[in-house]
Amino acid sequence: MKLHELDLPIGKSLALKMVGLDYKTYQIDVELVGYVKGKSLMVSVPNKPGQVLFQAGSTVQVSAQLSEGSMWFEADIETINESPLLYLVLEYPVGVEFERRRQHPRFAVDTPVEIMGYTALGMKTSSLTGYMLDVSVGGGKIVLEKELTNMVTKIDVGVMLSQPGFERDMTLQAKVKNNAELSEWYPECGFAYGVEFIDIDSVNALFLQAYCLRSTLDNKALLC
Repeated sequence: MKLHELDLPIGKSLALKMVGLDYKTYQIDVELVGYVKGKSLMVSVPNKPGQVLFQAGSTVQVSAQLSEGSMWFEADIETINESPLLYLVLEYPVGVEFERRRQHPRFAVDTPVEIMGYTALGMKTSSLTGYMLDVSVGGGKIVLEKELTNMVTKIDVGVMLSQPGFERDMTLQAKVKNNAELSEWYPECGFAYGVEFIDIDSVNALFLQAYCLRSTLDNKALLC
């Protein structure tokens, strides 16, 4: 993968690793200032550890967490500039390693949900209440006050999602994929699940795509 294919925004936080004068490896927070495709990229260094000495020709490892996964590459320092602030010009990487985290990026939400479960025989369970804590075009994370039993094979998720200028009250059919981490913000909810949406109608599918696109533009994606 090429660096420009990631469309990293200016100001993106990156992690730079290099060995210090004490032979320890330091991870330094830097910010992307910009890049010239195929030539070089520039990063600013707000705080440099005292044991780190930047030198032209030294190799550093640069990494970043993205909504879809993580990326990293190695590059040599071309020049060091210290005025009016410290920034480095690095060689443009030949290639970038990228590890995808999930099929769809997910976005933090905090909205009530009402869950109706169905058994394999089509029998309904009693309604359960809780909260949706993240969402993607393919699923989400919910926390509930009561447990979904093993007899439940699919669920209806009643939820309202909103962005400035548009909102939609939906009932989304889903299946439970896994148990998830509980939320300290909702101690009354003792059960958490990752769910996958199934058989979404076209209108709800388009809304979810628009919602997630808007969240992407607002840089609200979670890191994992």
